[in-house]
Amino acid sequence: MRTIIKRVNSITRGWANSFRGGVQNVPKSLDPWVRMRLRSILRKRDKRKGRGHGRDHNRYPNAWFAERGLIFLITITHDSAASPTK
Repeated sequence: MRTIIKRVNSITRGWANSFRGGVQNVPKSLDPWVRMRLRSILRKRDKRKGRGHGRDHNRYPNAWFAERGLIFLITITHDSAASPTK
């Protein structure tokens, strides 16, 4: 999972540079989609089918991903918009 999160973070940083100009709604929809896909990977590793949904949100909450170093696109784009010195 560390390798996957590392690759996702590099892509997220690239997207953040694209959306820094003021696009507010795209990061809000991409972050949950990324976490759903990561939950799907974890489900597959547990030999369960389907997308990451239902109890997976309890099993792997957003904080679980944050502890493992996942960068959330919305925090990058919204924090930089609020603070132009970054």
